Amino acid sequence: MITKIARILREGIYGVIRHRAMSLSSSSAVTMTLMIVSVFLILSVNIRLIVDTIESSVQIHAKIEVGTNFEQIRSVREEIENLPGVKSVTFSDKDSELNAFIEAYGDQGDLFKMYVGDKNPLRDAFLIETTSGESIENVATIVAKIDHIEKVNYGGTGTLLLMDSMESIKTGTLIVMGALGLLAILLITNTIDTTINARSDELFIMRTVGASNGFIRWPFIIEGMIIGMIGSLIPIILTVIGYIYLYNMLDGYLFTRIFALVPIVPFVPLLAAILLLLGVVVGMLGSFISVTRKLWWTR
Repeated sequence: MITKIARILREGIYGVIRHRAMSLSSSSAVTMTLMIVSVFLILSVNIRLIVDTIESSVQIHAKIEVGTNFEQIRSVREEIENLPGVKSVTFSDKDSELNAFIEAYGDQGDLFKMYVGDKNPLRDAFLIETTSGESIENVATIVAKIDHIEKVNYGGTGTLLLMDSMESIKTGTLIVMGALGLLAILLITNTIDTTINARSDELFIMRTVGASNGFIRWPFIIEGMIIGMIGSLIPIILTVIGYIYLYNMLDGYLFTRIFALVPIVPFVPLLAAILLLLGVVVGMLGSFISVTRKLWWTR
């Protein structure tokens, strides 16, 4: 068994070396495809992080009626926490509300410091975080009907449209990645087809002497895996260097600190491993499809 595996590996390596010009052509196709995949992976992961950050930052703000005592506040909080779609509920007293209001206005917020203390006109409130953007409207509608809740605000239709747009972006990136994966396999298959067609005599001779499909197929599959591995090296190097440079240049944020980029570790090592695995798998599938199709034709 070990001898058989060693022979398959040796034949695969020798095949790449003997037909290095064609192997280089096939690995170039892998390189170009994986560069596109790498860019979309980086965009996809960072877009999803930004979308999740935006969704988590959108909260339902529920004002509590004046005169509501501590026991009533605790009871209302428990009722809200038990609602489906609610992730967390935070109580914010009117002093905290005023401080947040002042902080939100930056330098101009100093104008509102005159209301600190007994002059504070704001209400105690609950800050409600939902499990998803889709739950916001439903949870807000239910909370608004609960006793001792004066008013509920969550941003209205604009917020819902934003959430829908974010979900569409997340879905869109997944579709694009799937399409790129299929494109990669198709491109590699067509490129390797050319390599195998140029070796028709070799296949014919092995078929003539009675070699089984597995005996013929496996060295080509190993070749495809090696070609995929070689083709993934340049995308891995450029991706690692490029993302680290971009991350450090932007200080880890896109436009604002709200939109944080995915940290270098563990993202970059994981991305490099994914690209290597994709290269190997795509090369293997491309070779398998091509040689199987050729064997079927030469029966």
